[in-house]
Amino acid sequence: YPERLKEIIDPPVVLFYRGDLDLANQVCVSVVGSRKAGAYGQKVAYEVAAEATKAGITVVSGLAMGVDACAHKGALDVDGNTIAVMPCGLDLCYPKSNGWLYNRICQSSLALSEYPPGQKAEKWHFVERNRLVSGLSIATVVAQAGPKSGSIRTAQLAAEQGREVFGVPGDIFDLEYLGVHNLIQDGANVLTSPKGFVRAISGQMGIRMHSEKKL
Repeated sequence: YPERLKEIIDPPVVLFYRGDLDLANQVCVSVVGSRKAGAYGQKVAYEVAAEATKAGITVVSGLAMGVDACAHKGALDVDGNTIAVMPCGLDLCYPKSNGWLYNRICQSSLALSEYPPGQKAEKWHFVERNRLVSGLSIATVVAQAGPKSGSIRTAQLAAEQGREVFGVPGDIFDLEYLGVHNLIQDGANVLTSPKGFVRAISGQMGIRMHSEKKL
């Protein structure tokens, strides 16, 4: 059972998994954001995930369209590790359009769910699974999000769980960044570069880099 999930207020009684369960007890960071993310938000998610996994950190997200998918792909494309926390049973995939990515994650990394096989994704499952995305991680990065985005709730949960929160500043005229800007106003760390984020997390947690050249 993942040690960090034992620390949250309402850990799941049971977890189902596909892939390498040991990854759930590695140093993890979550990268989350809008399903409607633009090119900039998607690029940030991809690059942050890639840099993190180069340093031996596992990237956690929810397999949604937009930021989540880019984060998983960024990790996998550099042969890194990633965890997909699913809102449904692991014999299903939500969204179906990310089935190719889900299969790739199950083959080389890890998928987790608190829902039994056969359970379809319900609206409230997305809220419930967000506590696991943040709970598995020592820090949560919000790459792009509007004020009512589920990613903002994930960040709030991370703060409540005593984890670090990082926000990526964006276009002040774009409502899809208003949620992130609100987080920063409320005290979230400002993420100014993927490499800087990895250095900050690694220094804070005493993580030894695999190779400084990769940063």
